[in-house]
Amino acid sequence: MLSIPHQASISELILVFLIVPDGSNTEVDQGLKDKVIQQIHQACRDVGFFYLTGHGIEQSTLDKIFTVMKSFFALPLATKNTINIHNCEFYRGYIETRSERTLNVVDIREGFYFYPDMENNQLPDERELPGFADVLVAYSKQLNQLGLLMMKALAIGLQLPENFFDEKFSKPTFKTLALMHYPPHPAETDSWGVGPHTDYGMCTFLLQGDVGGLEVEVTDGKWIEAKPIPGTFVVNLGDCLQAWTKGLYRATRHRVRRSINTDRYSVPFFFNPKGDCLIEPIETDATKNLTIITAVKGLDMPFRFADLKISLLQKSHDWSKDSPRPETK
Repeated sequence: MLSIPHQASISELILVFLIVPDGSNTEVDQGLKDKVIQQIHQACRDVGFFYLTGHGIEQSTLDKIFTVMKSFFALPLATKNTINIHNCEFYRGYIETRSERTLNVVDIREGFYFYPDMENNQLPDERELPGFADVLVAYSKQLNQLGLLMMKALAIGLQLPENFFDEKFSKPTFKTLALMHYPPHPAETDSWGVGPHTDYGMCTFLLQGDVGGLEVEVTDGKWIEAKPIPGTFVVNLGDCLQAWTKGLYRATRHRVRRSINTDRYSVPFFFNPKGDCLIEPIETDATKNLTIITAVKGLDMPFRFADLKISLLQKSHDWSKDSPRPETK
């Protein structure tokens, strides 16, 4: 459907109606288009987080990814650990609970990483979960199209040519589909589901379930909850986009409360560029008076995106050829 854009305040986060024409609407009024782009630009500049609806992805597609995700995490631990991320030098596959950490504190969640543009993905046996890979591939394809549309909106908002980012996202990229499960953890602990952090890449499209827990730091020390809104994505920006825009667009800290009594599920899609994409400040009329950001998570600019990605994965997982393998009993 063609959605009419408007701005609404929901817990101080903007609700953006993205204009995605359906099969009967191939043209979009330029005035509506400009309003949506301005909404996105404002949200990226002021908060770095916003809800996105009118994205054109059917609810049945969103439901299907949740169905296969829950089926995967319901498998026995020994089965999941046959595709544990520590068995793969490319950091793809299953993440056991408490095997990731943020700010040196363990995260109370388990997960699964799938790279749609690359080979060497670890997948469960088709006999265990028939059609699992097909659902992941189909969902990733639709999110990729949504991401490319968002990049065009960001380019226009930055007063760049509409196709500025196209080549930087040509295959193969480091786009990553993640499935996340936060099991109930009522015990006293200093750990979070995920502790306060910023995402390191370009932008993230988060599909939330019906259990809340995501919190956003809108100003220093002020946290608000980004409550689930059915049918929407929560979009946030990463460190590379912040550095690319000399800080005009915000990579905002966020965290996830550990789930006390209920299983929480979410599906982040990390829309990242290709490995040899050079991350360096861009100069436009929108950024010309801003101070250049010189480093991102310990890497001096400019740098290749792959170098940042691999560095952070190594820090998070302590992976090496000599790492002890996970329990499979």
